[in-house]
Amino acid sequence: MRVAGADTVRRDPDGARALVAACAGLPLAVLIVAGRLRARPQWTPSALAERLAGEHRRLDELRQGDLAIRSTFQAAYAELSEVDRLVFRRAGSHPGQVFTLAAAAARAGVDVPQAEAAMDRLVDAFLVESPGPDRFHLHDLLRLFATETLTAQEHADASQRLLTWLLPRPAGTRDIAGLPAVLAEGVGTGRHQAVTALVDAVHGDVTDPFDRLAMWTAAAEAAGGDRLARARALRWVSHSLTIAGRSSGRCPRRTRRSPSPRPPATSGRPRRPCAAAARRCGTCTASPSPKRRCCGPWTCSSRWAASTRRLRYARRWAPCTTTSGATN
Repeated sequence: MRVAGADTVRRDPDGARALVAACAGLPLAVLIVAGRLRARPQWTPSALAERLAGEHRRLDELRQGDLAIRSTFQAAYAELSEVDRLVFRRAGSHPGQVFTLAAAAARAGVDVPQAEAAMDRLVDAFLVESPGPDRFHLHDLLRLFATETLTAQEHADASQRLLTWLLPRPAGTRDIAGLPAVLAEGVGTGRHQAVTALVDAVHGDVTDPFDRLAMWTAAAEAAGGDRLARARALRWVSHSLTIAGRSSGRCPRRTRRSPSPRPPATSGRPRRPCAAAARRCGTCTASPSPKRRCCGPWTCSSRWAASTRRLRYARRWAPCTTTSGATN
């Protein structure tokens, strides 16, 4: 950042650090942002870092005169063989920070030996990093470039292949590193059914509360119009928020559970809107104990659980509509 001037960095050290982080330490990218700051003395590093915050425009911003990050990447990409290009853009767009060879092969749609040979050539070309055996990683800017080279359909198909590959593996042997990012990508590409199936299969293997929070948030988004599935996912979002708050020390432990509201035994007025809500959710009014069959034990009383408690309330009092309607 010496190119930008010592005074510029001294006035805004936090912004300068944010710029280097946005460039992920890539020397050419740092040189470009330093040159842009030098050409714009009224700008602060924080202002430029804010422009680089959005991934969708980061490569566009890393350009000054004849220097451009995208042009450099395109030149290296053009020298690759067709197979290496396919593996680079499909496996390189993996949303996780680190991925395995088997995951790269599944995402690229090729067999493992072919993926291994291609990944070795990409590592030799400095387009992919290998922090350990059977571990691969892309520079953040290269990952953005790899994602940019994918068509929308190719991106969705790559996400579907990865989700499908993770699903049938035995419990405890799945590669769940970067699972929240994989699920978020699946939701973004419209693979809602595959996301829901994978969450149901792996949720018992995920123990980190923050990963569980991201996982169930993705499940809630993938539920779509299925209100019961969404209520179940939001219940676990609430539970994960509570556990994550306790582990980080930001949420005090609740010593007493707030009681659920109960309508008066002789009053029929609140039953009608509850019954209507139950019918909208597709509840069978003949079920004697729907709360146990639906969402399991209700142990969290946070704001996220309020909607699910109201749903339980509606389902429990839905059978009263026949009696109430007959008397009225």
